[in-house]
Amino acid sequence: MAKKEDTEQEAPENKEPLTEEQRIAQLEKKAGTNKLVLFSMALVLVIVISMLVTAFTLLIFKDTKKSNNEADTGLQTEVLELKQQLGNLDSKLNDFSLTIPELKGQLANTQNTTLKRVMLEQEQSFQTFLTALQSGTYDLAHMVPGSRTWLEQYSEQISQAMTHSKDRINSLKSLNSSEALSKDDPFFGDDF
Repeated sequence: MAKKEDTEQEAPENKEPLTEEQRIAQLEKKAGTNKLVLFSMALVLVIVISMLVTAFTLLIFKDTKKSNNEADTGLQTEVLELKQQLGNLDSKLNDFSLTIPELKGQLANTQNTTLKRVMLEQEQSFQTFLTALQSGTYDLAHMVPGSRTWLEQYSEQISQAMTHSKDRINSLKSLNSSEALSKDDPFFGDDF
């Protein structure tokens, strides 16, 4: 066997030198072989990279699917809690709607309503008194000679007091409509 290897090693030396065309043909053959090897390596790399990318994306989606499932369960529990709170609020609203008529009845019977009614009756009594006073001063002025001047003076003051009393009655009646009183009237006005 040693002889065979020696002859193979000597053979290339014994060969004639290659011509230009033969060298180019051998180079093209080696270049074609190199191209084929490089192409197969590139194909293997593309396949390996696509497998890695696919595996990576599957791994990512698997993790996001787990986190989405966890988020979904969290949202579902939150929705259930909100539904429960809504149910509680509905029941409270129903309770309040049942107590509103009762509260309206209590409000109608409060001391404020009673006080308002008493004040209206009092103002009506004042007006009755002022009407009687005006009539009495008129009759008294006709009985006493020379009393026309004080009749005019007192009649004017009594008329103003009656006007203020009527204004107070209107103010008391407007308390039902929750309007604020626009003026502060003293009992008989500012003229006294």
